[in-house]
Parts: sequence; C-alpha cells; structure tokens
Amino acid sequence: MTDISASSPASGGGWQEGRPVAEETEHKAQHPSDAADVTPMDCDTCMIARGEVAAMARQWDRAAFWFAPAEKHAPSLPFADTRWGAMLLAKGDADGAIAKLAAAHRKGPHFADPLELWGEALIARNRSDLALAKFAQAARFAPDWSRLHRQWGSALTYLGRKDEAAGELALAKEKER
Repeated sequence: MTDISASSPASGGGWQEGRPVAEETEHKAQHPSDAADVTPMDCDTCMIARGEVAAMARQWDRAAFWFAPAEKHAPSLPFADTRWGAMLLAKGDADGAIAKLAAAHRKGPHFADPLELWGEALIARNRSDLALAKFAQAARFAPDWSRLHRQWGSALTYLGRKDEAAGELALAKEKER
C-alpha cells in the first residue's frame, strides 16, 4: 500500500494540480483498487469505498474485509451494513444480504436504501410478495426514487399483477426525468 501526504493544497505539500500525490514513492494508480488502497484507515466512508471497489471487482472476501472495520468504526450508522448487504446480494447471498440490510434498517430506520435492497433480496429468494412491503416502506422515505419504483414494478410483474406493475414502471420512468 502507498501512503499519501495528508497536507493541504494551501501548504503546497503533497498536492499537484489540485490533487494529492504520493510522496516518497513512484506509485501510480493503474486500477481503481490502487486508488482506494491509499485512503485513510480511520475513515469509515473510505473503508466503505474500499469495500465497494473490491465488490465491483467481484473480490468478495476483500470487500467483506473492508466493510467489517467500517461497520465497527461507525456502529450506529447504516451505511457500511447497507453497502455490505448490496455486495452480498451481488454475490448471490440473499440471506446474508437480508441480515445486513435488516441491521442497517435498525440503525437507520428512515433510510430507504436498505429497505429497497431488502426488497431486491426478497425477489432473489422468490418472495416478491414480501418484497412489496419493503418497497412500500422505502417509498415513505424516498417517494421519487426511480430505481425503487422500477424494482417495485418488477415484483408486481413476478406476481402477475400487470396493471399495477405498469403503473409503477411508468412512475419510475417519470421519476428518471
């Protein structure tokens, strides 16, 4: 891992053209994970970013490695659990995702993201009927979120409720504008 200077642009140290640069090394980021590897270790948002980069590369163990300290660093915030749940869902572990998303919902009961992702995990478990309740809960906090309405429409489609599905999908399209 490369260490970058934490000095500010105003001091002139460690910055070039408005960007931090590595001091005492010739490290150049060739891959997004290289850039993530130089983020501070005492920053939960940075550790979440490291986990997300690893998840995008389908490096599931590495992603979990970074989400765990982020969760411990900010135990009352829902963000690490939410992103960890999203990673588990992408990995195909719907049950694990639901566990993380339930924890995120307990920590942030008015945060729509874990509810929407929980609904997606329920669809993955062939429980579109239960997903509808999660999407309805999420809509109370993010009524204009197009992705939510798109997933809600998908769940309704799986249940054969075509007219309601068309309404949600039209609403999703309207919200995208």
